[in-house]
Amino acid sequence: MAETAPAAVQPPAAATASPKAAKKKRVAPKQKPGFNLMEEIKQMVASAEHRRGLSVVAIKKTLDAKGYKPETHKHQVRASLKRLTDRGILIQTTGIGATGSFKLNKDNALRCKPAREETGR
Repeated sequence: MAETAPAAVQPPAAATASPKAAKKKRVAPKQKPGFNLMEEIKQMVASAEHRRGLSVVAIKKTLDAKGYKPETHKHQVRASLKRLTDRGILIQTTGIGATGSFKLNKDNALRCKPAREETGR
């Protein structure tokens, strides 16, 4: 009997691929294009029927129902509320900072300028 040399053993194809290529990162789903957090908050507070406004907890629950995750984007929600109060669009009825309740500033809503009309010069 003649001894034959074993055939060259080739490594499996999966072993040659780098482990980084096989493992994919999880990416959070992106929001719909055109989702404006400040506009959404402003519309929520404007539609609130409570005399004292809408609480931050209620705003976060409504955003969660619309598909925006306020738990992962806490800083964006807080910054949007702060910007809206600094601009005078919202009034903070209770609480300090980005906590408490907010309602729409009726005086600022009346002072907002309408869109500029184009002049045909």
